[in-house]
Amino acid sequence: ITRTTYELLNYAPSERIEIGNAMIARDQVIYREMEPRLLRKAFRDTIYLAGFVSRELTNEFSKHLLAKYPEVGFVICMQVNMEDGDLVCELRSRKSGLLCVDVSEIAKENGGGGHPSAAGFYRQIDVEPFILK
Repeated sequence: ITRTTYELLNYAPSERIEIGNAMIARDQVIYREMEPRLLRKAFRDTIYLAGFVSRELTNEFSKHLLAKYPEVGFVICMQVNMEDGDLVCELRSRKSGLLCVDVSEIAKENGGGGHPSAAGFYRQIDVEPFILK
C-alpha cells in the first residue's frame, strides 16, 4: 500500500480506516528497521539523530523520532542521488521548548536554507565507490 493521505479522500470512510491502519502498520515496521541504524551525535550541546531515510518518510519519521526521544533536539534525514552525486540533508526540529533548535541556521552554514523547524542543504559527493561493477 503506497497511497498518500490525500489519495485516501477518494475512498469510503470504512475503506479509509482499513487502508490507514495498514499504512500505520507498514510505517511501524519501517521505523523499527531504520531506528537501530541511526547515528546519535551532539552539536553545540544538543543531541541529534542522523540517518539515511527515504524522502517520502522524512517528515513522519522525524516526528516519530522527536516524540519518542525527548532528549533529541533535531533530526537529519539524508538521501543520496546516485545520478548527480548529491547528498541531500533534510533537517527537522522541535517547534518549541528547551530543545528547540533553529535548523535553518545549520542549513545556512552549509549552503542551504529553510524554516526554523524544517530546513535542508545538499553536498556533492563521489558516488563512484558505491557503484557495483
